[in-house]
Amino acid sequence: MFNKKETSEEQNFWVSYADLMAGLLFVFILVLGAILIKYISIENNLSGKNVLLDNVQEELLEKNNLINDMTSQLQKKNDLIISLEGRLEANNDLAINLENQLKNSSALVINLEDKLQESQNYFDDEKKLNQELNLENKNISLEIETIQTNNKELISQIEDINILVENKKNLLEMSKNEISKLQETITNQSNIISVDKDKLLKVANIVLIQKNKYKSLVDEFNIAKSKVKALKGIRVKVIKELKKKLGNSINVDSKSGAIRFSSNVLFDQNKFKLKEKSKKILSKTLKKYIKAILHNKKIKKYIDKIIIEGHTNTDGSYLHNLELSQKRALEVMKFLYSLEPKNQKLLREYISASGRSYSNTVKFKNKKENKNASRRIEIKFLLKNEKSIKQLSKYLNQKRI
Repeated sequence: MFNKKETSEEQNFWVSYADLMAGLLFVFILVLGAILIKYISIENNLSGKNVLLDNVQEELLEKNNLINDMTSQLQKKNDLIISLEGRLEANNDLAINLENQLKNSSALVINLEDKLQESQNYFDDEKKLNQELNLENKNISLEIETIQTNNKELISQIEDINILVENKKNLLEMSKNEISKLQETITNQSNIISVDKDKLLKVANIVLIQKNKYKSLVDEFNIAKSKVKALKGIRVKVIKELKKKLGNSINVDSKSGAIRFSSNVLFDQNKFKLKEKSKKILSKTLKKYIKAILHNKKIKKYIDKIIIEGHTNTDGSYLHNLELSQKRALEVMKFLYSLEPKNQKLLREYISASGRSYSNTVKFKNKKENKNASRRIEIKFLLKNEKSIKQLSKYLNQKRI
């Protein structure tokens, strides 16, 4: 009995133990399932965060690239600012030189204007004097007519007296008073004639003085005309020398002496950087041009300055074309500086660059614009005092002495 009871208890123990272990196993499975679920949830969250982190890293990489681009652009702008500062300094030097030349030209123009004003005053005085002379001549004519009338009357009176004397020779009744009155009348008429002669002599002297002044003015104008002709002769001489040096490869304008380069050859459309292909032609021509003008002492002494002008056609706005033409002219000038490093002081003294936009376009015979020909670079020279001489020449032509 004891053994059976012990066995039953032992069985109950193991059953309870088995139930306990089964419960523990179930709890373990539940805990393990919860852990797996939690792990899967965390894994999904980590995966999402990794994707987000990758996106953030990509954005950071893009921003870094953008910052690098901005840094590169800033560096380029800094380089451009430094270059512009250098150009500004060069332009300031050029402006100072131009200002000095302008002062000299202004002084010369003022001097010429004073001379022209003096000449004009001479003409005005001459006109006034001519008017006075005309008036005086009219008065003299009237006085002469009066004198002639008086002379006629006097002659008539003398004739009457002679007749009276002849008729009344034998008559002694004529009073001495009447005879003395007639003598006084004759004396007064003679005095009037003498005074009129003095007036005529004075007028003749005045006319002679004015003729001398007029002759002096004519001589001055003839000298001025000879200066104009001499200036034209100098231009012809310079143009002849240019054609000789440049040969037939470059067309030199026979009137102005300017040479022209098509912008289609030198620049791309709407650009201001010189084409590499054009630099050889430009180099050869510019060297010959500068040598012919500035390295020839006989010609250099007559040269005031050499201008590099940029021209465009009418495509686009005036201001845009003005900026483009200025940049193109400056680019040619910079290229010339690079060709003549030893003569930059000479170039600063004589060379200048300017843009004209489409203010001076080239036209066909039917007066329509030749757009290809209008896009050009012109290089031309100005002679000393040329502007003043032109004004004087215009004035002389108006006077037609």
